[in-house]
Amino acid sequence: MQVVSDKLVHAVKSYYIDEIEHTNNKIKEYLSKQDVVLNAETAFMDSFHTLLKHHVWRLSHKTFIYEFHKYRENLSFPADPSSSVIFDQYVKLIDRELINDWFLKYDYLRVLVKTCVENTCSYIQDVCESFSNDASLLLLKGFINQESHLNAVTPLDSDPHNGSKVVLCLEFDSSKKIIYKPRSLEVDVLVDRVFSEILRFDTLKDYSPVAKTVNRGNYGWQEFVQHSPVNQSEVGDAYYNLGLCAAVFSCLGASDLHDENVIFNGIFPYFIDLETSLQPTYDYTLSSLPDLMRDTLSRSIAHTSIIPAKLMTVPHNIMIGAINTPYPQEANEMIFSLKNPGSDAVDIAKEKITINRTAVPIMLTDNQAPDPLPFQKDFLKGYSDAYEKIMDNKEQISLIFTDIHCAIRVVIRPTVQYYFILDACLFPENLVNDETITQVLKYLKPSKMIKDPEISKHTLEEEIRSLKNGDIPYFSTKTNSKRLYSSAFITKEIFGISADNNVKIMLKNL
Repeated sequence: MQVVSDKLVHAVKSYYIDEIEHTNNKIKEYLSKQDVVLNAETAFMDSFHTLLKHHVWRLSHKTFIYEFHKYRENLSFPADPSSSVIFDQYVKLIDRELINDWFLKYDYLRVLVKTCVENTCSYIQDVCESFSNDASLLLLKGFINQESHLNAVTPLDSDPHNGSKVVLCLEFDSSKKIIYKPRSLEVDVLVDRVFSEILRFDTLKDYSPVAKTVNRGNYGWQEFVQHSPVNQSEVGDAYYNLGLCAAVFSCLGASDLHDENVIFNGIFPYFIDLETSLQPTYDYTLSSLPDLMRDTLSRSIAHTSIIPAKLMTVPHNIMIGAINTPYPQEANEMIFSLKNPGSDAVDIAKEKITINRTAVPIMLTDNQAPDPLPFQKDFLKGYSDAYEKIMDNKEQISLIFTDIHCAIRVVIRPTVQYYFILDACLFPENLVNDETITQVLKYLKPSKMIKDPEISKHTLEEEIRSLKNGDIPYFSTKTNSKRLYSSAFITKEIFGISADNNVKIMLKNL
């Protein structure tokens, strides 16, 4: 299917030739203003093509399969998995005219692809301008070397938010890698200050579990953290250090620190996605058992996801957590998958599959996963030591979170729900026009997290707006605010306690 993807993106690029050429020119213009890194233009142009290819394929591959079979049936050929004659014949027809035919038949496919192309053009231009402006600063901070070659700019496996924006990894010939994140990294900086300026754990040798960061307002740069294994004799130290970090994040009310967001570099854990490290909350009356339980859990380690729990992820319902789950987990799921690729019987079919997943942030040098159970005492010792030190320094930590105004993410429903509904939207019969895609999106109901029905209704409308742009909805709040934000969308106050006050209350009540 690689050739199909290549031809589709080539055809779409020819359809939007003016936008593509303008972006290529802007890439050259922006990057010519810096002389720190060599080969930057080529790397960013290749990345631009990769981003377009990824987005075009995810939006249009269902239409390709549907239209191919209509073509095959018109020629009275069977859907034969042992043949690729008609498949190859149809692939040769993919060009600008064919894409135009699709757009005439499926108007909302046109809308989605157009929006995605325009967003990707805008995004890669912004990144190039930012890199050019920041190159000297990144050199000064030791993130990059003078006259090193930029070998690649690789999109990472992150959700597309706020106009098809994804996290990018810049790889240099000096083996250096840096991460570009299209969001503020001020929270990362604040958490780093808690570790490096106040707690300064002796056993961590002034280490902080936050990658070296340059925050630039609405975006930022971080050094790439390379996963490396530990010796069997060091596993206890690794769990002790994880316990230290777990206590700090529990006391801050952090969430979403599961195994996909933790990288162990030897015995040291690094938390690579801290956008949910601070959270607002409702002002629970604690007059009912559910409210009391909810409040208690939100102020415990369970809220961090460091303790493994079974959660909905894409596309499986499995256990995730930063503490190793070294035993294969079987999950039987019904998912849509590509069948008979590259043949005259190519199709998307729903099938029940069994997966085995092992979550192992901590790995031994022999590529084996250590059983966490023998190291419970190490983890708990780290947790206890850190908790006591936080108790002794909670006033100083509170001062760090005084008078801050940065944005933090608020997750109002599992991301997997967005993926399921967006996947349904992309079947051709649902792409005919705005009305057909709206009918599918009606299956999404208002979030139960938002108690006010009117605000919940308006928030659902914003979720639908994002999905209609091909994005995964992204909501945030400001640390000193009680509202939800998404692009130009702002709710009335929905939280009882803002994130900055919530962390102060949590620290006070330790």
